[in-house]
Amino acid sequence: MIAFVLPILFFSITTFTSNVTTLFRSGVITALALLILIVKPFDLRKYSKFILIFVLILVGYFVSFLVNDQSYANFLLGAYGRNFGFITLIGLFLLFLEAAEYFPKNKEKLLKSVYVLLLLANFYGIVQNIGLDPLNWEKGAGYGLTIGNPNFSSALFGMLSFLPIYYFLGSKGISRFAHSLVFISTIIQIFLSGSSQGFLLFLLNIAFHFSFFYRRSILKNIKKILYLLVLLIMGLVISVLINLQSLLSLANSTVQFNSRIEHWKLGLNIFQDHWAFGVGIDGLSRFSGEYRNLTMRNWGQYTLPDRSHNVFIDFFATGGLLVGLSWIFFVILSSRYAIILCISRPEDRKLSPAISLSFVWILYITQTLLSPDNLVLAATGFICAGAIMGEYLNIKNSNETVGKA
Repeated sequence: MIAFVLPILFFSITTFTSNVTTLFRSGVITALALLILIVKPFDLRKYSKFILIFVLILVGYFVSFLVNDQSYANFLLGAYGRNFGFITLIGLFLLFLEAAEYFPKNKEKLLKSVYVLLLLANFYGIVQNIGLDPLNWEKGAGYGLTIGNPNFSSALFGMLSFLPIYYFLGSKGISRFAHSLVFISTIIQIFLSGSSQGFLLFLLNIAFHFSFFYRRSILKNIKKILYLLVLLIMGLVISVLINLQSLLSLANSTVQFNSRIEHWKLGLNIFQDHWAFGVGIDGLSRFSGEYRNLTMRNWGQYTLPDRSHNVFIDFFATGGLLVGLSWIFFVILSSRYAIILCISRPEDRKLSPAISLSFVWILYITQTLLSPDNLVLAATGFICAGAIMGEYLNIKNSNETVGKA
């Protein structure tokens, strides 16, 4: 059932409220996760390490709810327009565990479900760009698919941009041609979105795949590569110092660097004053008015930021030290498994479902360093991370069984 989650979430929209993408979709995430657990229960104890992390995050947010006297609606459902509430987190955590249980036996099916998400995004992006979308979405700087924001749609394309390559390499004839068209369409959609986030993730995707295919040579010549990197970094530092002002202007125009720094400062200042328990899950906007500086006030109507544009800072600011550290540990642990899967067996140059999903997970985390989170992106990231963990544990258990034999 988990293979149907992402396609369902993509179209989990309503038209009877002005909030067509977040409140309903957050409920669908949790409902699907609970339904899967009821239909196909499994032994949760073998994932005890991650369950402990999730429990710490949930307990931390519950204590924060009590300390900050949050309303039940805000605590359980999250703030309007984002809806990353307590219930949503439970759903995402369950999807992670369910993906771990499902993936070792159904690798191709789960990867196909993520690929179907990319196909749906391409199709809907084309519909929107030619003006045939039946829904009257809020007009912005670009098109937002069904996730409501061109930055998020661009990020989704960037995260999933190389999935067609996996299928291209494993197919022949007309199928190869079809997958190559999907790849080209994805690149075009990134540029049409008008957002730089997808382009940056696409470039990282190229670097990840290049490093994977040539990892044997890289590992053999690691010292030479490190020397070259040091020289390259020194050259970049010198170039930056010489052209500092123009480079800062370029960075600000492409990724709104200055405004992101202001958001980071706001989130860190809130955490500094509320380090023990945070300000409550999805509750940044309740306190951000007190922490806006003159620069943010000059932005005009954007008066109460509800995100720091960095998910790591958000966890610290909203949940406190325990929640923030738990999130970091979760990310490090999942990323460690992903890296192990990618660098093992350097003589094998074939992509696998686990490796492809590892790249998606790492790109999702990269996205959260520069941007607020989104329900579709988060569900994709958590499912990919769960698949990675499931594959890692499956290989580990198999090796231990062989060793005992």
